[in-house]
Amino acid sequence: NQDEVKDKIERHDVAECILKLDKAIAFDLTSEIAETSRFVIVDEHEIAGGGIVQAALEDEQSWVREKVMLRNYKWEKSHITNDERAEKYNQKSTLVVITGEEDVGKKPTAKALEKRLFDDGKIVYFLGIGNLLYGVDADIKGQSNNHREEHLRRLAEVSHIMLDAGAILAVTAVELTQEDLELIKTTVNADKIETVWLGENVTTDIDYDLHIPEFEEVKDAAQQIKNLLQERGIIFNPWK
Repeated sequence: NQDEVKDKIERHDVAECILKLDKAIAFDLTSEIAETSRFVIVDEHEIAGGGIVQAALEDEQSWVREKVMLRNYKWEKSHITNDERAEKYNQKSTLVVITGEEDVGKKPTAKALEKRLFDDGKIVYFLGIGNLLYGVDADIKGQSNNHREEHLRRLAEVSHIMLDAGAILAVTAVELTQEDLELIKTTVNADKIETVWLGENVTTDIDYDLHIPEFEEVKDAAQQIKNLLQERGIIFNPWK
């Protein structure tokens, strides 16, 4: 049934899909060069599927991606690699994004996480959004136009620098959507982002890594986030 809507493609199925990728790839459309429009999907060294590229959809983050491509081209790389920093600091650089509704304790939780990890000897920093609004974002702060996307892009760029230095960075923002997160991922490696939703009510479509619906004290929420970082291998877990 060509009109049937399915949430997955079974063996031998033929379907029209939209592929969302973490990184840009080169391809041709089947209407232009059929031979090089073909692709295969490999999973654990086995071919899991294949197809042809019929169309390229509009990239809503293209304006950010272009800036990132130029940044990467001009980036002055250190003689110290990310792996060397991770070994030296005994941690993997990570952006911890804490979001949720207003007044659910996002900032206190982020600061409690920073203090907990700092006491454990980690290289960690809490970046308050106000530090950017009145600094890096001072030129657009208070303007009548909606600059939310540009605020997020600049937040992501600062985060990229902190992560390149090997730090664990904790930031907070109100009710981030999946689109907001995708914008951040355009600038920051998606593998280096952990997203936490704080509060019982999840009001957006964001795909979070951890949901903390309720907690008695901020240190309890901070501990749950620390547990997540240990489970993901970002910081050392002595029990594994």
